[in-house]
Amino acid sequence: MKAFILTGEVGEGKTSVLLDFTRQNKCSGILTLKIKGKRHFLNIGNGQTKILEVKTDNTKEVLQVGKYFFDKGAFDWARNLLLNEAQGDSSTVIIDEYGHLELKGSGFEPLLENLVKSIRNSNKNLIVVVRNNLLEKFQKKFNLTEWEVLELNDLSKIKF
Repeated sequence: MKAFILTGEVGEGKTSVLLDFTRQNKCSGILTLKIKGKRHFLNIGNGQTKILEVKTDNTKEVLQVGKYFFDKGAFDWARNLLLNEAQGDSSTVIIDEYGHLELKGSGFEPLLENLVKSIRNSNKNLIVVVRNNLLEKFQKKFNLTEWEVLELNDLSKIKF
């Protein structure tokens, strides 16, 4: 397994670069896109989307980060997809993105630890998007020494 952290500032284009990367490489996983001003998860494998960012109308169980509310069910969907993809035939699994929710044990967690264990002895690659301001906390939480940190322009140099 090769493991990478793709990092950059908010709005710098991490997801856009990854979307281009997925068109040229056999990838699976989740990208987080803005569609009509709201965040959605995108299943890289089949193009299916799931709305992530919601209003608080008390009809859904939500997770909150600052002024943003996220559908907990969308995270459940994404975690299940990622666990299945770890067993699939794509060479690279992508998680976009690991943030404040995950550092608090919510959102995509406890998926990452399980995903790393599941693919550690495989030929798969793992790319996790982490914002610059959370990179140190992310690395400390997982005691990551074998993961390579990439900036946006580094991703185009990688060939699997």
